[in-house]
Amino acid sequence: MTLRNCFLPFVIPACVVASSGALRAQAAWVKLTLKSQWTTTNGPVWSVTVRDQYAYCANGNGGLAIIDISDSANPRRVGRFDTGGYTYDVAVMGNFAYVAALSAGLQVIDVSDPANPERRGSCETRAQSALGVTVSGSYAYVGNGLGGLEVIDVADPANPQRLGWYVERDGYTGGVAVSGSYAYVADGHAGLEVIDISDHMNLRRIDGFNTTGSAGNVVVSGNYAYVGDQGGGLQIIDISSPATPHWVGGGIYDPQGYAWGVALSGNYAYVASGHAGVQVCDISNPASLRWVGGYDTTGYSYGVAVVGKHAYVADHWNGLVILEIAELPTITHAERTGDGLTVEWNDTARGMTLQRATSLTSADWVDLLGSETTNRLTLPLLSGNVFFRLVKQ
Repeated sequence: MTLRNCFLPFVIPACVVASSGALRAQAAWVKLTLKSQWTTTNGPVWSVTVRDQYAYCANGNGGLAIIDISDSANPRRVGRFDTGGYTYDVAVMGNFAYVAALSAGLQVIDVSDPANPERRGSCETRAQSALGVTVSGSYAYVGNGLGGLEVIDVADPANPQRLGWYVERDGYTGGVAVSGSYAYVADGHAGLEVIDISDHMNLRRIDGFNTTGSAGNVVVSGNYAYVGDQGGGLQIIDISSPATPHWVGGGIYDPQGYAWGVALSGNYAYVASGHAGVQVCDISNPASLRWVGGYDTTGYSYGVAVVGKHAYVADHWNGLVILEIAELPTITHAERTGDGLTVEWNDTARGMTLQRATSLTSADWVDLLGSETTNRLTLPLLSGNVFFRLVKQ
């Protein structure tokens, strides 16, 4: 059997099942629409982290900007803190924001009162170029440009202490992700580096993977590292064995191949793609990425965070852009099971009716009873071509 995609009037979408071969699932389409925007006046927005009802923006010369997003249609700045440096990245844990502020190093900001953020402590970094930060437990891991990866003990927020570091000669460390005993480092033209952090005083490189372009950011989920690569787009690296990372998939979704920040939500990766805005890829099969949607912002997208049905985009001088996410109804799966055919569709299509026809030239669509109350049916296997579609009655 072979499943082919067919786009016809009122098909959402239709699929064709033939009599031999293998079945393939169709990726659901994701629709992004502009919800609102917070316009920056003090500096460009490089990255964004969302916690509860606030978006924490790394605002360049503007320091740390705290935006109330409880009303997604009307974001408003409620707090700001001048870090004393050029603010590139921010991570939030508990009552503290940990800010990578270039020459000002790591800044630890108390945000328990978002309207009145206060510095609790700071720590200089070796190369004075703190670009990226992530926090795990009582440690902050800082991407420090030519200074490599640094580990800073933040157990006492008022007195953070630098512990150890690792520098790759050909690298330029930006984004960092931590999983277990390993840090995964986006290291510029050196690609993705895997660093053993089990001894914080003595970091050591385990292995790495040289991505196509320049690795700027990385997110880790399960057995995969998702790397934002300037020149190679989104790159997916299998890290199930940290000592032998290997490439499994990737794709370029804008003409220049830029991928900066990456956010994961369900089966989708949301990629901040510079002039191309935000692009969405189905990553359910990492070896075969599929583009399923996007939104071209008017700025230059460097970072993105996804929470629920909204994507929050760090859009440089265009500020913080909030996009609404809608997954469109889609037939997602068809599989031959014995003498039957099992067809599935996504939750967005619940309540819709699955219809079947055996011809498109004189289509006689037949409602499949019971499909309105489920998202999965097993049907008798017919010979020849069978067409399916979802309709709203």
